[in-house]
Amino acid sequence: AIKYSSNGANVTIKATKLTSETMNIEVIDRGLGIKKDDQKLLFKEFGKIIDPENISLNPKGVGLGLWICQNICNQLKSRVEVDSTFG
Repeated sequence: AIKYSSNGANVTIKATKLTSETMNIEVIDRGLGIKKDDQKLLFKEFGKIIDPENISLNPKGVGLGLWICQNICNQLKSRVEVDSTFG
């Protein structure tokens, strides 16, 4: 979120303790959002979102970042999810 937010945009990181062994970490921004169809690609290996209309997408990325995060979370018996509204 920070990497893709414009200069001066707010990105909030919120941690909430749920139980003595679990917590919820949220990263909240006010960006453009991600289309529902594109959200399916986020956690796939090499699942790069390609949108010629959105030049702010990372042209150098290969689509591994969130896939790696998800694999780490799986090893820790945790999960990573996305909740985004486009537009």
